[in-house]
Amino acid sequence: MLLKIAVCDDEPIALKQIEQYLLQIQQETEHLQFSIFFFSDAEDLLAHMPRDIQLLLLDIRMPGSSGIETARKLRKEGLDFYLFFITSNTQYALDGYSVHAYAFLSKPLQYTHLKTHLLEVAARIQKTSPALVSLKDGASSHVVDFTEVVYTEVFGHTSVIVFENSPSLKLKISLDELEKFTANHSFFRCHKSYLINLRKVKSIRPAEIIMSNGDVIPLSRNRKQDFLLAFHEAIDF
Repeated sequence: MLLKIAVCDDEPIALKQIEQYLLQIQQETEHLQFSIFFFSDAEDLLAHMPRDIQLLLLDIRMPGSSGIETARKLRKEGLDFYLFFITSNTQYALDGYSVHAYAFLSKPLQYTHLKTHLLEVAARIQKTSPALVSLKDGASSHVVDFTEVVYTEVFGHTSVIVFENSPSLKLKISLDELEKFTANHSFFRCHKSYLINLRKVKSIRPAEIIMSNGDVIPLSRNRKQDFLLAFHEAIDF
């Protein structure tokens, strides 16, 4: 899963510490990668923060616009993101809730507090957002939106990811690993060599599944009952 994070703090030491913490969390957490944007003041944040940020770590006390005022301006733009306020004074908590803050992290920032709240947010986002995942293939990485994937087929140690409107992608990754990435996104292992997107099923035959792109996928007899249950849950969601 790829998580886009913005960090705004006027203290260079604080920014560096947060960067180190985030890199450590990324290293320690399987299947979670970050795209991080750093800002040293509110004006820079308001002008240049990507509007698809999913998580904002924002210092409350900064020269010029405070974190509360900055968050209020971003909310007025209609931006929807999880907000962590970084503060040395809990008196701001009431104002923070008015801009829908998710958490208040005390200074000096504690690694375990940041990691706990960040993993909670990542789990929430994974359940509600498109399944954007960064997949490694040797020295390369590929960001895949699994909502666009029709199915994946494995050949030896290579998996072929078939998209609805894009060329297929071949990666040196096992189907077992891909199955972990798609656990919360309506995918099902209908055969030892196939992982299908249940939302891309067009029709079902006794021993086959017709996908939205017309491809025919085998359906294992011993997995048929579980497939039918998973399929009906997916289309009823």
